[in-house]
Amino acid sequence: MIDEKFKNAVQNHLERINQKAKVENGVISGSNRVCYDILDNPLVSIVIPFKDKPKVLKTCITSIVEKSTYENFEIILLSNNSSEKDTFDTVEKLQQLDSRIKFYEYNVPFNYSKINNYAVKEFAKGEYILFLNNDTEILSCDWIETMLGFAKQENVGAVGAKLLYSNNTVQSAGIGVSPDYEIIEYHKFFKNEHEGYFARLAITQNMGAVTAACLMVSKQKFLMAECFDESNFPICYNDIDLCFKLIKNGYVNVFSPDVKLYHYESLSRGKVVDRASSIEYQSLKRIHGDWIKNGDKFYNKNFNPKSENFELR
Repeated sequence: MIDEKFKNAVQNHLERINQKAKVENGVISGSNRVCYDILDNPLVSIVIPFKDKPKVLKTCITSIVEKSTYENFEIILLSNNSSEKDTFDTVEKLQQLDSRIKFYEYNVPFNYSKINNYAVKEFAKGEYILFLNNDTEILSCDWIETMLGFAKQENVGAVGAKLLYSNNTVQSAGIGVSPDYEIIEYHKFFKNEHEGYFARLAITQNMGAVTAACLMVSKQKFLMAECFDESNFPICYNDIDLCFKLIKNGYVNVFSPDVKLYHYESLSRGKVVDRASSIEYQSLKRIHGDWIKNGDKFYNKNFNPKSENFELR
C-alpha cells in the first residue's frame, strides 16, 4: 500500500509537469522506476570500435539484434587495424543478418578517443550516440529505451549502465573520484543481486561519471563538450573527462542499474591500457584538479578513497 502511494505521488508529479512517463514500483520498497515515453522514436547510433576478436564481436552484435526491443538504431562497426580473415568474414555475415549494421575501417594507431570521435563525426546519423565496447553482451531487452529516456532530458548529459563480469559480480556501477584523486568504481565485485550501499546498486541516480564501455549521450551535447579528448586521453579516462566536461556545462550524468550488460573487460586490447594510465592520470589531475579537490558530490569525503566498498576512513 505504501509503495503504491509513493508511485502515485511520483506519477501525479510527472503529469503536473507534463512529462510523459510511466512509474513502476522499484526493486527496493519505497523506490520507483520512471519509464519515460519515447514519443519521437529518434535514431540511436551504436558505435562499436574493434580490432579482430571476431567471436567476441559476434556475441556483442548478436545480443543487440536479438534482444533489443527498441528498433530504431544503427550499429557502426569501426575496425581499427584488424587483420584476420575471420574478422572480415564475420563482419560480412553480421551485415547480412541485419541491414542496420554498417562496417567501416579506420586504420590509425590506436587512440580510443580519436576512433570514436571519427565514427561520430563521419558516420553516425543518429540524434543520440551509444558508445559500446565490443567485449560486451546485452542482458536487458529494454536497455536502449531506458537509456534514451534519460538522455532525452534537457538537464542530462551522459547515461551509463550496470556492467557485470561473467561471474555476475559488478564491474562498474558508476565512477567517482575522491579528493585524493583515487578513481572509484562503485561496488566493484559486489554480487549482482546485492542492493549496495543504501540501495545504490538498485536505484537510478546521478553520478560524477559513467564508463564509456556503455554510455549514451545526445550527439549535440557530445559535440558541445568537444567530444573525447584525443590529445590528453587517447586510451584512459576519456569517459571521466567527458562526464566532467558535461557537468561543467551544466548537465548531470545518470547511472541506471536497470540496464545490465556483461563486460568481458579489455578482451580486445589486453594490457595496453596499463601502459598509458599514469600519464593520462596526471592529465586528469591537471585538467580537472580544482573540481576534484572540491570533492565529487557523489562520493562522501569521509569514505576511504582507496576503497570501492564505501568503507569509512
